[in-house]
Amino acid sequence: MGLPRSDPYQPAGSSRQGCLKILRLLEKCLLEITGMDAITLQPAAGAHGEMTGLLLIRAYLEKQGNPRKKVLIPDSAHGTNPATAVIAGYEVENIKSNRTDRLTLISSATW
Repeated sequence: MGLPRSDPYQPAGSSRQGCLKILRLLEKCLLEITGMDAITLQPAAGAHGEMTGLLLIRAYLEKQGNPRKKVLIPDSAHGTNPATAVIAGYEVENIKSNRTDRLTLISSATW
């Protein structure tokens, strides 16, 4: 069956426990690599993960006494990026990208 086809409502004798073991191992590895106290594998989609990440970063920076007010987002970014930043309580500062939708040192220096 494999991890991509796993389902929390699988019968008890299936690979459900193996999938949970893999997820727990991933959590442990990520904690060790990042040095963080906690981690989540819960964000289920891109925008959801985006929001979770911004809220985690905001909480971390506030706890460190270094809160930020702006998020820098290239003008080539997906539309959810600035929307998520605003919902998370930030001001958005757009950075101009070049004709291939890439940032350059010049464009990043202008903010």
